[in-house]
Amino acid sequence: MSRALPILLEYISGQNWAMQPATLQQMVEIVERHVRGDRISDDEIKELTAARTIKGSDKRTFEITPGGMAVIPVSGIIAKYSRLVNGSSKPRGTSIETLRGQFDEAMTDNRVKGIFLHIESPGGNNDGLADFAEDIYEASFEKPITAYADDLAASAAYWLGSQANAFYANQTADVGSIGVYTLYVDSSARAEQLGLKFHIVRSGPNKGVGSAGVEITEANLAAIQTRIDTFYDIFIAAVLRGRGQAGLTEENLRELADGRTYIGADAAEKKLIDGVYSLRQAFAAGPPALRDSYTTAATGASVGKNYNRFNKETDMAKEQTQDGAAAVNGDEIKEAATAAERQRIASISSALAGEAFTDCRNKAIAEGKSLTEAKAAAFDAAVKIHTAEMANVKSDLAVANEKLTAIAAGGSDATAAAPTDADEETGPAAGDDGKAETYTAAVEQLQTKEGGGLSKGKAMLAAAKQFPKSHAAWKDKQPTIGA
Repeated sequence: MSRALPILLEYISGQNWAMQPATLQQMVEIVERHVRGDRISDDEIKELTAARTIKGSDKRTFEITPGGMAVIPVSGIIAKYSRLVNGSSKPRGTSIETLRGQFDEAMTDNRVKGIFLHIESPGGNNDGLADFAEDIYEASFEKPITAYADDLAASAAYWLGSQANAFYANQTADVGSIGVYTLYVDSSARAEQLGLKFHIVRSGPNKGVGSAGVEITEANLAAIQTRIDTFYDIFIAAVLRGRGQAGLTEENLRELADGRTYIGADAAEKKLIDGVYSLRQAFAAGPPALRDSYTTAATGASVGKNYNRFNKETDMAKEQTQDGAAAVNGDEIKEAATAAERQRIASISSALAGEAFTDCRNKAIAEGKSLTEAKAAAFDAAVKIHTAEMANVKSDLAVANEKLTAIAAGGSDATAAAPTDADEETGPAAGDDGKAETYTAAVEQLQTKEGGGLSKGKAMLAAAKQFPKSHAAWKDKQPTIGA
């Protein structure tokens, strides 16, 4: 007689854990096989139970309601990996890694008829978020997905919820906070107060931004802002993808997406959610309708899920029907695809209209890139251009500093003595009042078209000659420049 069943029972009784439903289900299946006479060896049982232990350690289990809804919690701070939230689902946070495991299991489990995302989260990190949100959207064509904001669905959490077939919230829920931010600390002034001087050696002006004691320049902030704007556009596009059928337009969304949250009924009125329900009512409402079509704003033509509004997937092999309506014919699909392609080209042409982006714009259109992909490529190109420009500015400033140092010392060197177009032999100006602001204003005026359109380095040199007292006052206020 096989010892399989006693070994199984011994294994179960020896575990110091709260058995998850999926684990118990596997145990039941093993016992049922034993009862049917399908004998399982001792080694097979050990292998099966060990596999469940390993899999269970990822917490990739979920509850299934009597109606077949898999309830997946999205609570606390959202991060990409479990280790970033201590591998805990609640109260510390939720990882995309764990959510994806739960979601994939629910999609392949025949017992699951739909998915219920139970959200109570302020959002979190955007790493891995866009891809998982797209997976939720694509899955909504296969199984109905309901999202529910239980008091809070903000930022990254709203991003995920907006991809569901239906999105509800309780009456006091904060919903929205659509936007992206990052935080850098400029501690250079504090370091100076403490008598500390930090030197950073870097390959480019935007490398190491935010390092302790290092000044964050306006150019650095501009580069960071461009990056944040790109993430913001991806966020906006994802929400429109999920909520477009609910009537939310890009114009309205951008007005709403300033970082604010909206409470319950207000969020529903603004089409950020579909309605205000209690949790019990949301469950009682049952699974929403599947997404089986999308209506393009340009033509009103209905096309099926294989039509990807972002980029390239415009071919449809099967006709789609909805609520008994006539099937969409090939001409309508072709017209919708053509309209979408025209819209893609127009969006890229508008977003990358500058002459500096001509190559990026033409390449993106030719290669069939989406607007988001085109902006990302333009960002990379802008960084390269900015780096080159900063190198030229750095060179000009180095020459100007050498000249100013020589002038302030009352001497001259080869560089300072060498006349340039900007080195006009003029005496001190009558308005030289010994104030640093006078020198600064003179530099700015010399850079204007009326003042001669000089580069900053040449303008500093000319202003120093015209306003030596004011220049000296300005120089006294400047921190020592490290080599």
